[in-house]
Amino acid sequence: MRKIISFTLLLWMLLVPVWAEETEPEPTAAAAEAIQIHTPQDLSAMAQEPNGDYILAEDLDMAGEEWMPFAFSGTLDGNGHSILNLTLSEPGPEIITALDGNQKEYDAVYCGLFSTLQNARIQNLNLVNVRGCIETAQPCLAGPIAGYCMDSTIENCTVSGRLELRAYNGMFGLGGFVGYGVGDIVSCTTDMTLICVDTDGHLEKIPPQTWELVERILAKQLFVEASHQDKPFETAE
Repeated sequence: MRKIISFTLLLWMLLVPVWAEETEPEPTAAAAEAIQIHTPQDLSAMAQEPNGDYILAEDLDMAGEEWMPFAFSGTLDGNGHSILNLTLSEPGPEIITALDGNQKEYDAVYCGLFSTLQNARIQNLNLVNVRGCIETAQPCLAGPIAGYCMDSTIENCTVSGRLELRAYNGMFGLGGFVGYGVGDIVSCTTDMTLICVDTDGHLEKIPPQTWELVERILAKQLFVEASHQDKPFETAE
């Protein structure tokens, strides 16, 4: 009898279901260790540690914020959030040699959210209503995310807005994501109006009516699902 009772009890224990406690999925190690960005000031502070890993914790409205592009070689995960109303007005301090289509060298400056990207990764980020009029007498290349991109990846990002570059002195240009370089652009879309004007060495103020006419004449550039950065827009000498 004892054997039968013991066997019955063991069988009952094996048949009793066990429910595991439901828990939230653990964040990835990279996301857990990344520095969270909550404010425009946090975004600017990335320049102090440009090799770090960062993640946007919320949308950022950059309206009224002055922005100085800086070199970046870390990781920025937008986490599906947006940076809105970023205004670009001047290139960063970095000077890197760029080549034109004839392999002629130019010591150029660069402008974008970042001046340069080198061994960097930007992902899951939306740049909404990027605006800017960049005016310089130096060779200059610009784009909404960066002016220069080398050995870097931009993935699952969207950008929109309008950029205007007024320059001269050999080589200058604009791109829908970046101005110049070699890197991977994966599953991204850009809807940017790009206006590039050769001032021929004359940087005096041109009447607004003239710029309005230029905007009506120049077509909007639309790049969809780009997989590799093209050569920059270049002026003929």
